Amino acid sequence: MKLENETHWKSEYFCQINSKSRPEVLKGNDLTCPEYYTIVIDKAFYGRHPNDKEHCPITFAFLKYKKIKEGCGYEPVDIVKSKCEGKQYCTLIPSDRVFKDTCVGLKKYLHIEYHCVKKAQLKKKRISIVSFYDNIKSNTIQEHSVSEFYQYSNIHGYEYSLSTYNYIPDRAIYFMKFQPIIEKLMEGLKNDSYDWIVWVDSDIIITNPNIKIETFYQMKK
Repeated sequence: MKLENETHWKSEYFCQINSKSRPEVLKGNDLTCPEYYTIVIDKAFYGRHPNDKEHCPITFAFLKYKKIKEGCGYEPVDIVKSKCEGKQYCTLIPSDRVFKDTCVGLKKYLHIEYHCVKKAQLKKKRISIVSFYDNIKSNTIQEHSVSEFYQYSNIHGYEYSLSTYNYIPDRAIYFMKFQPIIEKLMEGLKNDSYDWIVWVDSDIIITNPNIKIETFYQMKK
């Protein structure tokens, strides 16, 4: 998959909120880029543009209407860049607590223009494939499965981890899937080793080894 160096320009309006608002009020006040891209801030404005009655509507008292006609606000580009630039995702708080109030008594908004650029170096996902079987016999589907996933992992640069020790022999074999997964999760968290841990049953066969696991990721939008 070939990635473009930049994505299309975006424009967002975030309505002013009370500085004491609950966290859920911030839902939707986000700048986002697709996976493998980061945010670049082009413009930032906090206030109201002249004659703008469309974004974040207010009650038009005479004084407020006059201010809308004239417009007021400033460009806090440095503040927004410090919070968002270079990240894939960030949440902004359009509040007088964060930005300077140059429109006293008027409902304001934060207007952001930005685009996304491809990361200089794409980080390859670190994937571990985990499986378990404690009684592998020759010429069985389990033997073929282990062999195929071992070769598949070597081809695509994954780690393949096969557990063979049954900690709970008095229970059905499918209960053993939890122990290898938990061990691999603990190892990954301790050493920051993996981005994805994929469980496969011991009777799974690969029909097309050219398809990578990354193909099935849900890409972030």
